[in-house]
Amino acid sequence: MLKCWPAVKAYFQKLGEDHCPPLIWRHIDNEAGEKDYSTSQTYMMFLQTTLTPIEETVLILEQDALTAPELFEAMLRLLNSLKQRKADSFFGTETDKALRKMPPSKARKVTQDFLKFFEKTIAYLEAKFDFSEKNHLCALTPFSLKKSVTYDHLRCAAEQLKMEKIINLDNLYSEYTDAKSLMDEQVACVDPKITVDKKWVAIFSEMGTRSHKCENLLLLVSKILSIPCSNAFVERVFSLMSARWTETRNRCNVDLVKAELQVKVNFDMDCEQFYHRIIGMPESPAQSFGYVLESSQQRCCCTEDKLHSGN
Repeated sequence: MLKCWPAVKAYFQKLGEDHCPPLIWRHIDNEAGEKDYSTSQTYMMFLQTTLTPIEETVLILEQDALTAPELFEAMLRLLNSLKQRKADSFFGTETDKALRKMPPSKARKVTQDFLKFFEKTIAYLEAKFDFSEKNHLCALTPFSLKKSVTYDHLRCAAEQLKMEKIINLDNLYSEYTDAKSLMDEQVACVDPKITVDKKWVAIFSEMGTRSHKCENLLLLVSKILSIPCSNAFVERVFSLMSARWTETRNRCNVDLVKAELQVKVNFDMDCEQFYHRIIGMPESPAQSFGYVLESSQQRCCCTEDKLHSGN
């Protein structure tokens, strides 16, 4: 929009007040005399800079791999970023340049609008999300394995999730001491491709190799990682289901649609890769699939023979 703004503004100004939508005309009416700056363009430059951390957070929250321990930290990072921008009156480099070209009275008014944007955005976030330590998500943050995990972190998480009667805290401490070095290794791993759940899988796999008990720790971590962070994944599944359960396929039963969704969501292979994957499976699945494929090919051949023979 910023790149196209001169052309867009010229188009609506050419339409004139009688034909231009009132809301748009209100913003471009006085810009004819703004030779060194554009008020509307300054607002857009501010939004381009300020909305970047918000957009980044939204993309994080929409990720399928996002886990509950990462949720609180992502929201807190966004809140702190907006508060710091407001405290420093940071509106972006290009925005600051535009403000310096404005008359002082105009620049003060625009600056106040920017500060009000920060105030309302911060107030909205604090009203919709609990940033206090009482939020159970705060107690789960250490399980993202970005910092060293202590036994107090495990105990607090068990208390927040009301799992004291399910988990033996004494045995949990013993399991913690066995897993401490493994957790520290994962904390030191900063590879962004390794997600939180994969790090915990590596920890429990190694504990199993060493014949260490991890029943209570596994139960606690499983509970934490099973907490949904948003409904984005569910909404995506509904969208995929609507694309497959159409009016032309209204006789499909639930099991068929469910199987198609499971394949679509859980596999990233193309048809050829899926074929070789199934063929390479042991015992009955590969044999059954091969039999079906062979039967289908035979039916196709018989059909072609009939077509050629004219029957």
